[in-house]
Amino acid sequence: MPSDIVMLDASALADAIRARIDRHALPAGLHPAVERIRATVIGASQFTVQVSGNTIAISRPDMLPLHNLQVLYPRLLDRQEIRPDELSAAIGRGFQRFDLTEGEQVVAIAINWSGEPRYAVLRNLAAGIVQALPQTIAAGLPIVVVFANDFGKLIGGIMREEFVSNTEVISIDGIELQEFDYIDIGAMLYPSQVVPVVVKSLVFPEVHGRRAEMAADPLIAAR
Repeated sequence: MPSDIVMLDASALADAIRARIDRHALPAGLHPAVERIRATVIGASQFTVQVSGNTIAISRPDMLPLHNLQVLYPRLLDRQEIRPDELSAAIGRGFQRFDLTEGEQVVAIAINWSGEPRYAVLRNLAAGIVQALPQTIAAGLPIVVVFANDFGKLIGGIMREEFVSNTEVISIDGIELQEFDYIDIGAMLYPSQVVPVVVKSLVFPEVHGRRAEMAADPLIAAR
């Protein structure tokens, strides 16, 4: 069946369902979707990445594994200095783009910043992350941050030592993520202290980090 006909039929079905909802004519109530995926015909790819314990910070390894964390990608200006309020606002806009309420679920904050790792700048990044997640901290949820460059251990340590000593922090690096990605963070492997990460993308990336290893061929989901 041609794709334009499928899309037309799907649109008509959606309009009919919405009309019945508005008239309270459905035999059952309306509930939020559990999977939170906004398309049923999508391109999907999956990668497995192993991140080294030498550059990551995981305050409590027994919290792992974590599954199906939605990635939020704060869009930062391409410059060395990033103020805490800038990063906090960018993370807040990431929540808004996906209609998520901060503090209701664990998300993965993906930060692609490649500036010089001076302490003052790293502290600003740590402060901005913490500032953006007050309800997450209040709810006792872990802060999960994924860096494209090797800042995971440094910024994770600053967050725990200077800002949120009673909040669990999972700060990993060496993975390039984008919006519409989801990740699984596996249990730590000993004695190497390596953490496996599965990246599930709804778009086909060109590169997923210099240490990424493709574990499976891209899958096309057309259900």
